[in-house]
Amino acid sequence: MAGVEIEIGMKVLFVAQKYYPHIGGVEKHLRELSTGLLRDGHTVTIIVRKHKDSLKNFEKVAGVDVIRLKNSTKGVAGRFSNCLRVLMKLPAFVTADVVHFHDYSAMWSCAPIVLFLKLIWKRVFITFHGWEGVFPPKKNVIFKRKICEKIADGNICIGHYITKWYGTKPDYVIYGGVHQNTGPTDQGNYAVYIGRLASDTGIFTYLKAWEKIAKENDNLSLIICGDGPLREELEGYACRNNLNNIEFKGFLVETEGVLRNAKIVLTSGYLGILEAFSMGKPVVSVFDNQLKKDYLEMIPHSREMMWIAQDSDEVADCINALLLGQSKTRPALSFAQENSWERVKSSYCDLWGWHDNHL
Repeated sequence: MAGVEIEIGMKVLFVAQKYYPHIGGVEKHLRELSTGLLRDGHTVTIIVRKHKDSLKNFEKVAGVDVIRLKNSTKGVAGRFSNCLRVLMKLPAFVTADVVHFHDYSAMWSCAPIVLFLKLIWKRVFITFHGWEGVFPPKKNVIFKRKICEKIADGNICIGHYITKWYGTKPDYVIYGGVHQNTGPTDQGNYAVYIGRLASDTGIFTYLKAWEKIAKENDNLSLIICGDGPLREELEGYACRNNLNNIEFKGFLVETEGVLRNAKIVLTSGYLGILEAFSMGKPVVSVFDNQLKKDYLEMIPHSREMMWIAQDSDEVADCINALLLGQSKTRPALSFAQENSWERVKSSYCDLWGWHDNHL
């Protein structure tokens, strides 16, 4: 892509659906990216929707200016009100040196502003973070993503599968980032699950596999880090099946502590996978449809770095293999070292045309 001249003291505006204190992969991606930009002497503003009415309309979070817009009721009137609230923030868009949307839904909800920015020749960018959890993807979602891709002056895709399933032509493909692990890690007698407690994350597959594992390894426990719509159902399932060696911890802002001593990590999301890799922990991931299979298997050299399973029997087989000492952690550690948050920031800077000689 052709570069643009950007001076030091750049103003970066990110637009997303949610930000801290809401916990999630996109939120962490934004936080780490913003931290790196602030460290370089630039200013960062993030515009998001309020996920709780009690949150302030504006506050500074770790040096980042966070503007939160109130959500209106659904329907035509609600969408009109939301549009007006976005339009009221037009000065923030116009004065920014870089406007970058995180996921198509954020750009789509700001359509009038995006069109205005294009009319005044301001460049806009987008990151496609993931999929919607509905298989196969809905045609209207694919259409909206293609429109956003065409409007944007450049894009980043989180994962190669996006090219296959949404027809996106990425400028950069990344897998998120991780801090390089420098301290020693131990092996406790437990496995840990990292992720949302929702139908598209494979949590039930893991839990059913754990029934089989627990019968033969009564000293091995499972810690579940995450929350979501299935939590109550999962806790009931564990209770009914006498899985007393399972602990539900809910969402954790930082998972490093529990990961550091884990024997095995059960996760199917990129950030959880990378964090486990960085600590030399073996990873078992699951899929239940072809898109999620590609999500995992299109990671470069994925089968050399991790165990990928289709059902609870395969998950149990993978865990048993790990308990017998089989390992793929060396290539996984190298992959984590290649995907630092610093590299993520560099990908964004390259996309924007922010070169070293302008710092």
